[in-house]
Amino acid sequence: GVECNNSVEYNLGGYSRSIGGNRLGNGGQGGEVVESSPELIQPSDRAPAVFYISNASNTFIGNAASGGFAGFSFPGLPSPTGRSRDRNIIPMERPVLKFDGNSAHSSGTSWPFSGCIYVGGVLEEKGNTLRYTSGRLKTQDKKLNGTRIFS
Repeated sequence: GVECNNSVEYNLGGYSRSIGGNRLGNGGQGGEVVESSPELIQPSDRAPAVFYISNASNTFIGNAASGGFAGFSFPGLPSPTGRSRDRNIIPMERPVLKFDGNSAHSSGTSWPFSGCIYVGGVLEEKGNTLRYTSGRLKTQDKKLNGTRIFS
């Protein structure tokens, strides 16, 4: 199901590897589009992150990431996917509850616009196909109780 209000604390992860082909990274700010197939069930596996956070509405404390497309990746999901698709939420509009004391290094080396913490990309269902776009497609400034949040 959709994970909300949970805590991800004091985990260590490293060396995430691209699955199903070459690692993404040549599409500039717009990124590249990858769709699911029998050989690649989860298209975002082409942009591997140590911590892949599809629903930010959780608490992240003291985690360490090394390597990958990004150490921490926050892709935008306009709606839940898979078994959670019937949930009435918009994951990309939910704020991070807490992100404190996390670290990342040696990440974001596969493309010139990446970083250790990446907020971008979109993962969405189109019919029975998952589609992942790795780039930053739009910037949304949103506020929650007067505080700017990212999506």
